[in-house]
Amino acid sequence: MAHWRDALDGAVAEMPAGRAVRGRPTAGPGDRGDGVLDRVGTFQAGAPCPAVAMVADPDRFDERGAFREAVFTARREVALVALREAPAGMPAHEMVTSVLNTPDSLRRGVADWLRSLEPAAVAALRADAVSWVVDARALAARRGEPQWHEPRALAYTPRSLSTALTAQVDAVRTVRAGTAQDRTHLLVLRPRSSPADRRVAGRTALLWSLVRGQEPASVVLAMRATLERVRFAVDGEFLSTALGEAVADLGFAAQPGAAPRRVGPHCRYCRILGSCADGSAHLESLKERWAAPWDHIEVASGVDPTT
Repeated sequence: MAHWRDALDGAVAEMPAGRAVRGRPTAGPGDRGDGVLDRVGTFQAGAPCPAVAMVADPDRFDERGAFREAVFTARREVALVALREAPAGMPAHEMVTSVLNTPDSLRRGVADWLRSLEPAAVAALRADAVSWVVDARALAARRGEPQWHEPRALAYTPRSLSTALTAQVDAVRTVRAGTAQDRTHLLVLRPRSSPADRRVAGRTALLWSLVRGQEPASVVLAMRATLERVRFAVDGEFLSTALGEAVADLGFAAQPGAAPRRVGPHCRYCRILGSCADGSAHLESLKERWAAPWDHIEVASGVDPTT
């Protein structure tokens, strides 16, 4: 723990003055609009475009600055609490229903939000959480039930900063190695595979080392869409690379405008497209590419070409 914390703190201290966030207070209700993040997690590490990932989404906070819960943010917490508290072998639907009927076992923000939901919204949350439980068991319990991790994310704030690094772990499996140190393997559920898988696994391994003081033997990303598992072995080089990427993300969190813009299919749904010349130009090029072939099609006689 001391080694990686010292390495991270030292790397942050060497950040250019314009990129550092030393002494900046944690963003409060009145600061949400300035685009400065107070947490940099695996969402930022795995985002296809850092420019949009490093800008706080104003729709995720209410007028008082409180985080807005939603089904896609609460399902994991409900599912993990169900897996941690329910007896082994209980059907997934019963597990989730038990948690939803006793919301005090959830984080207060989720519990309060759950109590305010209409029956149809509760049904949607139940269905989503049950699906998450089924996928988690299929992916993580192939060699027996693992230790399901608490929903709370691992978090570490580098010295003199106000922006925390975070990562979520869904399951842990410890392999006893006799007299040698036990080997810990981490599992994280992901929607699907992406080019940033290694980056996400590295951030998870780094946070485990920073917070738990133990270098994991591996990080397994479990893909819900395909039920495949992608394993990344962890060693010193792997963690050093992850540390460098974390420092870069901290710098971009302090100055979102400096984050690189990467165009791709995600530009269609980007919430900062109106202010992104690269993304707009990319979508325009796609329109031209799709329209070009149709310009050369001969229209049959008597057919209205506009149809």
